[in-house]
Amino acid sequence: MRQRDGKYLSSKRDDFGVGLSSIQAVAYKRGGDARFEPDGRVFRSSVYVSV
Repeated sequence: MRQRDGKYLSSKRDDFGVGLSSIQAVAYKRGGDARFEPDGRVFRSSVYVSV
């Protein structure tokens, strides 16, 4: 995964995508968090929200 300034770049274009930032914004709005971790050929995501 390519990163710039701590944010992930889109695989479809040479710019930031909206997918991961949208997920993170919804998690924060719901009192939670979202974390994304590239690990070689695996990409892990964890999303926590308050219900």
